[in-house]
Amino acid sequence: MRRAGFAAALAFAGALPACGDAAGPVAEDSYVLRSIAGDALPALFSESEAVRVRIVADTLVLEDDLTGHEAQRLETYTKVDGSLDIYDTTISLSWVVREGRLEITYDCPDFATCIEPPHLAGTATATGLDFDYSLGRSPLIFERVGG
Repeated sequence: MRRAGFAAALAFAGALPACGDAAGPVAEDSYVLRSIAGDALPALFSESEAVRVRIVADTLVLEDDLTGHEAQRLETYTKVDGSLDIYDTTISLSWVVREGRLEITYDCPDFATCIEPPHLAGTATATGLDFDYSLGRSPLIFERVGG
């Protein structure tokens, strides 16, 4: 399984246009979220009539076995009672490349009702990842910081 995952990562990197020394996403790389819909962090990710969610910090790690995790610091404002909470969360994920696009699927806990994947989808850039599809505002621009 690890060989298949690493081969997929290399195939994804090899499918990218040449941009100097940019190798595209490679297994074991980490990425830090820099902006959401053009707004630097902390930035609004989603909002409903009841709650507003801002991402304060976010790190995405892709492993060579097509798994990974995303660690976030979130700020939630509940409009009904005016409460403001800041908390850290880490979610496991899987990733795959389909038709040249990286798709991220968050693990769904047992007995939970989850949104159908993919949860993020986008492409590699010379410096990181650009997700033009997310469950909130997009694009999400991640910068590669190494593995």
